Amino acid sequence: MPSSVMKKKQTFRSILILSLAISMIIGTVNVSAAGNNAGLALFQKSQVYLAGSFSDVAAGSWYSENVKTVYEYGIMNGTSPESFAPGDHVTIAQALVMAARVRGVYEGADADFEPSDGEKWYMPYVRYAVMKGIIRVNDFFGTYERPASREQLAHIYANTLPDQEYGRINNVSALPDVGEKNVYFTEILKLYNAGVLAGSDKYGTFHPLDEISRAEAAAIISRLFLPELRKSLQLETYGGTVDSGVKDCVFEWEYPDGLVEWTYTMSIPDEVKEIYESIDRDLLSYSFFVTQTTDDEYLASLADQFRIAAKEKGFSEWETVHLVISFVQSLEYLADIEETGYDEYSKFPIETLYDQGGDCEDTSILLSSLLRELKYGTVLIVFDDHMGVGIKGDSDIAGYYWTYEDEKYYYIETTGSGFSVGQMPDEYKSSAAEVMPL
Repeated sequence: MPSSVMKKKQTFRSILILSLAISMIIGTVNVSAAGNNAGLALFQKSQVYLAGSFSDVAAGSWYSENVKTVYEYGIMNGTSPESFAPGDHVTIAQALVMAARVRGVYEGADADFEPSDGEKWYMPYVRYAVMKGIIRVNDFFGTYERPASREQLAHIYANTLPDQEYGRINNVSALPDVGEKNVYFTEILKLYNAGVLAGSDKYGTFHPLDEISRAEAAAIISRLFLPELRKSLQLETYGGTVDSGVKDCVFEWEYPDGLVEWTYTMSIPDEVKEIYESIDRDLLSYSFFVTQTTDDEYLASLADQFRIAAKEKGFSEWETVHLVISFVQSLEYLADIEETGYDEYSKFPIETLYDQGGDCEDTSILLSSLLRELKYGTVLIVFDDHMGVGIKGDSDIAGYYWTYEDEKYYYIETTGSGFSVGQMPDEYKSSAAEVMPL
C-alpha cells in the first residue's frame, strides 16, 4: 500500500459502553451555601424516612438501610409516593444527576440545575459533571437515557469526589471478571480499595457489563458520601484467569478536525472475534463482507450513535456522513502481513472494530457497511492495489466519482485522515478502478 495513504498509529484514550432505557425519579437535594468550607461534613439529612414509606422496600432487606439513607439525605426519592422500585435500572443521566448533586453538596455552594427552554431535564447536571471533571465532554454522548452498566457507574462515581476522599482501606489488585484491558479497570479498583464497591462474592466478582439497579446504586452512592458505611474487604484469591472475555474497544476522533473530540466505546466479546477469524474467506467476495448480516447488531448500534449525535448537534446530512467518515479514517492502519501473517486477509466489519484498525479493504468494508446502515447508497471502488468507497450523490457534489446504473458514486478515501467526499490521493487520480455493487 502506498505510504502516503497509510495511517500512522494513534494512541486511544480510555472511556464508555451500552445499556437499555428506564425511568427513575431522583429527589431534590439541599444544595445550599455554606461559606468556603467544603467536604463530607456538609452532608445533612433533609427529610424523614418512616418505616413502611415504600411498600416495595421490605424491612430487613439488604438494601433497606441504603434506601433510607439516600432518601433522608435527599439523594434519591421514590418513583412514586408509595414505591421506590429497587429493581428498576438506573440510566446514565440518572447516575450523573446523583453524582452532580453529591458533588454540589460537597462543594457547599449553590448550583443551578434548571434546564433551559426545550432542553432535556438532565443536561444541566451533565454540564456540571463535565465542569467538575466527573466526566469529559462527549462522554456518553447520545446514550444518557440508556441504562448504566456497573462499570459505567463505577467510572462516574470514581470521579464524583476529589481523590483525597477515596482513602485506601483495602488492598485489591485483581478481580475475577475485570482485567487490565477494561477501560475502567483503574477506577473500579479505586472504588474497591476505598470500600465503596464490595463485589458479589468472596472473590469480589464485579459483573462489569450488567445493568445497575436502583437498590445497588443506593448502596454505592451512600458509601460515597458517608465513609462510615464503606466496606473492609478480605477477598479470596480467584484461581482462574482474570479476564472478562470482553474487549472494550475505545474510539476517539475529531470532527470537525481540531474542533470537537468524540469518544465511543464498544464492548466486543473475544469469542465473537474468534468466530469470525475461523471463517474460511478464500471464496468470499469483497461485497459479501459488506452485505452479510451476522454482525449487523453491532453495526446498527454504532450507526444509531451517529444518528443520535447528528440529531443532538443539528448536523446536516452532509455533516453526518463526514462524522462517520472521520470515525473510520481515525482507525489505525494495520497491514495484513504484519497483523495476520497473510498477504491478503479481508476482515468482517466486527473484526475491524475489534482490532480498531485494518488496511484499505477492511476500512472500506466497514465504512460502506456503516453508511448502508444509515440508508446511504454505496459501492466499493476497487483499484489494482487499493480500495475506497463510493457514495451515491447528486451532480452538485464536486470531486471524483464513478457511474453505476446511471447513478454517480463519489469517492471516499478511508485510510488517510482529512479526505472529504470526492477527494482522492494523488496516486490514484488517473488509475483505472472497478465499481463493485453492493
